[in-house]
Amino acid sequence: MHSDNLFAEDELLFSGEETDESMVHELEPWMVLIVDDEPDVHSMTKMVLGDFAFEDRPLEFVSAQSGKESLDILKSDPSFAV
Repeated sequence: MHSDNLFAEDELLFSGEETDESMVHELEPWMVLIVDDEPDVHSMTKMVLGDFAFEDRPLEFVSAQSGKESLDILKSDPSFAV
């Protein structure tokens, strides 16, 4: 194989362009419960993991400010992954 042909079939992708991978986000998201009384923990978690996908599924965040609030949320919706 010649080095000229090594990347011949590669396609350039520019920021903002839609790809087949963007269709992945149509899958049901993983529910993630963030529990902390510091607002910065919630915002940083969402910022750092906001674009993360696991097994082709995005994450959806729900916030709780206390242990009691988190238990109430988990009792009403047991679909949380983390």
